Parts: sequence; C-alpha cells; structure tokens
Amino acid sequence: MSVTSLKSNFYYIVPYGITLAVYLLAAVVESAITKNQLIFNYIPYLLLAFVALLSLHFNRGRVLLAAVVLATTYWGMQSSSLRSSQAHLAVLLATFVPANLVLISIIRERGVFTLLNYLLVIIFGMEAMAVLWLCHHLDYPFWSYLRNDLVAIESIPGIKLTQPGMACILAAALLLSFSWYLKRSPLNNALLAILLAVSLLLNSDGSLGMCILMFSSAGVILSVSLLQDSYHMAYRDELTGLMGRRALNETLQKLGYRYVIAMLDVDRFKKFNDTYGHDVGDQVLKMVAAHLIKATGGCRPYRYGGEEFALVFPRKKISQVKPHLEALRESIADYEMSIRDAQRPKEKKEGMKRRSQKTQKTRAKVTVSIGVAQRNDVLKSPELVIKAADEKLYEAKRKGRNKVICG
Repeated sequence: MSVTSLKSNFYYIVPYGITLAVYLLAAVVESAITKNQLIFNYIPYLLLAFVALLSLHFNRGRVLLAAVVLATTYWGMQSSSLRSSQAHLAVLLATFVPANLVLISIIRERGVFTLLNYLLVIIFGMEAMAVLWLCHHLDYPFWSYLRNDLVAIESIPGIKLTQPGMACILAAALLLSFSWYLKRSPLNNALLAILLAVSLLLNSDGSLGMCILMFSSAGVILSVSLLQDSYHMAYRDELTGLMGRRALNETLQKLGYRYVIAMLDVDRFKKFNDTYGHDVGDQVLKMVAAHLIKATGGCRPYRYGGEEFALVFPRKKISQVKPHLEALRESIADYEMSIRDAQRPKEKKEGMKRRSQKTQKTRAKVTVSIGVAQRNDVLKSPELVIKAADEKLYEAKRKGRNKVICG
C-alpha cells in the first residue's frame, strides 16, 4: 500500500476511533459529568451548532441535515417529559435515526437552501412529533410491532435493543457501507460512524454521561468529515480521485535533496477523445489513475492537468524507479478497455433492442509516454526537475510513444 493510500485510509478510520475511544472512556468520566451536569449538558448543542455554522459557510446541506437529526435526537433523550419513557424512546430512535442517516447518505449534495432540504426538515419535524405522541400513548397498537421479536431465538448477552431495532440498525449499516463504497465520501463514512455511536448509546443504560459523550463525539465526527470534504475539494481531482496540482505544489516544497519526478502523458488522447467521445476519454483518465494508485516503488501520483500526470519518488534515484515505471507502462499498455457504441440511440426501446442483440464490443488499448528526471547539481529545484522530465516526455513522444525516457 502506498503512502498516499495509507494516509487516505487512516482518515477514514479516524471517526470510528473517536467513537470507540469515547465509549470506553464514558465509565471513567461519568461521575465528573454528572456532578457538572449544567455545564456538560450543553456541549453537544454547542458542537452541533458549530457544525451547522460550518455547513452554512461551506454550503453543505447534507451535513446540516445530519446536525439537525442529531440535535433533535439529543433533545429527545434529554427531555424531562420523556425521561419516564426512555426504554420506549430507545425503540423508536433505533428505527427513525438509522432511516434518516441512510436518507441523508443517498441524496445528492445540492447546497443548503434547496427545496429538498426544506422538505426533509419538515419530515424530520413530523417524525419528532410522532415520537412524542407515541411515547405518551404506550397503548397504541403500533408498539406491538416494535417491541415483539421477529424471530424466536434466545436473547444475545449484552444486546438490549429489540429485534426490530437491531434489524433497522443492521440494514442501515449495510446501506451506509454500500453508499460509502460507491462514493468514498467523508460524510458517508462519518454517518456510518455516527450510526455506531447512536447504536452503542441506545444499547446502553442511556445514562446522562454516556448520552453527552456520544452526541459530542458525533458532533466532532461531523466536523472532521466536513473538513475532510473541504480538503478533498481543494486538493483532490474530482474525476480521477488523485491528488491535484495544489497538493503537488505543496509536496514539492517538502522534498529534500534526493528525489525523482516522472511526467506521464496519455498517447494520442485528443484523437481518442474525438473518436469515442469525452465520456470515454474520462474513462481513460480514470483507468490510468487506477494504475497509478497501484504503482510500486514509493510512487506518489498527482494529476498535473488534462491528460498529464506527475509521479514523485522521494529519496529515490532513477536507477531505482525505472523498473517500476516500465512495469507501470506495460500494465497500462496491456489493459483492454471495452468501448460502448458512440452512436447510442435516443429512443429507449431502440436502445433496449440493441442491448438484447449479441454484438461484438469495441475494444481499445491505451499507451502512455513517460519522461523521468532526478535532482542533481544542475537541476537543483523541483521546477527544474519537472521541466527536465517534461523534455524527456516529449522525447518519448518523438521516438514512437509508449516509452520511458530517463534524463
């Protein structure tokens, strides 16, 4: 695993580390929180208000919706009018909260002030009123569905939630995991960690200290996810998922006196784009980026611009990185892409008819040219090394493409 990949995965693990650390520390600080209830009781509200302000500043509607759901849930669990119905409240929250988190995860980010967000806030408000009503009408037939077991099995030690509640939480966990896998969004990852925090709380005795700590951790997790998302927007290329030009410029300032920089360019990319269309061209760039992420030799890949990429090898010499670059070039050249028909029919029926027919798929291969240079007594700055690598890249183009030329 490359350093970049390890760093990215570490950031995804952070929310779960926060949740588990707070859960384990709850018993230690419980007495201190109880003695200073008036002070600690408002910490989750302050953290979630801070998240709301950040979401307004960065125009992130999904984060704001998550903060609203958490603040409403925390208020319900702290409400004196519901204190006598905590067990019943936990049953309802195990149903509504997971469903709301999943809903937030699947909607597209369109900003804060949108009609959809207004509608969702209304729905969340109606849910809150429904929870209040149900907690004051415990004889309502609806409770028989929420409290009865779905399957006749022995209770599992340590599990206090009802079977319907556990089913909702597990279903939400699967959906949130799948949503995160598809989008790799920091917020989707945070929602999964928040689901874990809420589940641990609902499965516990619901003490004041535990409640304050878990909702505080949820506020911190949302803040971290928002900052991660902003970082990705600023430093990561949206199309390929690689770090972008700004991240490269910062990396160049941190390099020492020994490093190699390779400039990689997709061969005949404009012709490929004109032949198959820009959508296929984007797929080519994604494919190349996927190979760069897997590149060995301590490579740090960046999208330099257009169809050009930069690969940085800290503390390396050309003799050390050339075999890895040759292997990278060969892996891309050997990869076959399936190309969809550029003349796709506009009519749905005609499209279904064509897809039902057995037609031979168009396949295409892509090659790259790579120019390499290393820092030395002449090339003393990263800018000069990049310029030299670019010159070698153009030399590789002139010599027939699909080559690695070293300076």
